[in-house]
Amino acid sequence: NLEDAIKEHNSVTIALSKCGVTDYKRHSTAVKAVLSDAVQSNHLRIKLGDPLLRTESVNTDLNGNPIEFGIAHFSGPIVTLNYT
Repeated sequence: NLEDAIKEHNSVTIALSKCGVTDYKRHSTAVKAVLSDAVQSNHLRIKLGDPLLRTESVNTDLNGNPIEFGIAHFSGPIVTLNYT
């Protein structure tokens, strides 16, 4: 399944390929500023309450069918997200 493939390969693209998805596109990405909780602070090695950038993304197959939804947190002061 996709979740296991992502854990094994640490790559959405490779995991989707292993699940038979030969090509896909990013449908959307939403970015929001949030404050870190205890778990996020521990994982990212930052202080509790430090600012984070939270992304929620949806990938679709080439027919527009959703195939993957992801949430990621990035340490706000050290990450720049560039969209084109």
